[in-house]
Amino acid sequence: MHPREVGQRGTGDLGVQGLGRGVFTIIAVMFASRTAVAHGKHVLCEKPLTLSLQHAQELVDKARDKKLFFMEGFWTRFFPAVKLLREELSKGSVGKVNIVRAAFCSPTAVLERMRKRELGGGALMGSGCYLIQFADLIFKERPQKIVALGQLSDEAVDTSAAIILTYSEGRMAVLCYNNGSVLGNNTLTIHGSKANIELHSPFHCPTTITLPSGETKVFPLPETPYTYNWANSNGFVYEAECVRKCLQQGQLTECPDMPHEDSLNIMAILDEVRRQLGVVYDNLKD
Repeated sequence: MHPREVGQRGTGDLGVQGLGRGVFTIIAVMFASRTAVAHGKHVLCEKPLTLSLQHAQELVDKARDKKLFFMEGFWTRFFPAVKLLREELSKGSVGKVNIVRAAFCSPTAVLERMRKRELGGGALMGSGCYLIQFADLIFKERPQKIVALGQLSDEAVDTSAAIILTYSEGRMAVLCYNNGSVLGNNTLTIHGSKANIELHSPFHCPTTITLPSGETKVFPLPETPYTYNWANSNGFVYEAECVRKCLQQGQLTECPDMPHEDSLNIMAILDEVRRQLGVVYDNLKD
């Protein structure tokens, strides 16, 4: 069966409908996004948006100029557990957020796209960006200070790092990642002045959350007849459904849950972390 047919059947089973064109396309290459925007197409681009803030800004500006819907695909933000986390933060259930602590360890170093510098490789762009996007989601501002220490492979891409982001009023995000480990207990904990919130592993596609009240809530994933290479991949339906709704409204050029500003803030942090780690991509050299 052609991959497009598989995609059409899969999205149909998950309750995601097309927009009358009968075509479902997944764009997972940042350069394809530039071409799509140039041809007047709405775009959902897999993270990371680009390899640099400069390129991300150019892409966002082009989409805005053409009044096209454009969104970076951080699927994490659309899981029900994450939406509940945001509601709890908005209510002030944890009080002042003092520390965000998270780790992302996985055995992905063997993947070609993670190993090769010419493919934009490195664990920061593959998995570390999930940590950065959560810090951005929670603190809603750019950090005042960024400190990153890590290790590079023989191919000059990062394999692991510890990152500390310092925000106003002394608030911090303490983050670490490694792509040469067995799958870890990848949880995310928010420590507040009143209470804590924890997203259970895997925090980047979570189905379980422990609330400030101590209650643990579980959100079962939609059932599908398909098998996937990565955990909880049927959770992509949440992101797809949000994009469908935005397109059907007709006037939205960005998604409120993943706005352009957040993508640019995340990319600014990624740029600085990458600089401190010493990862330089060929197409970004001066």
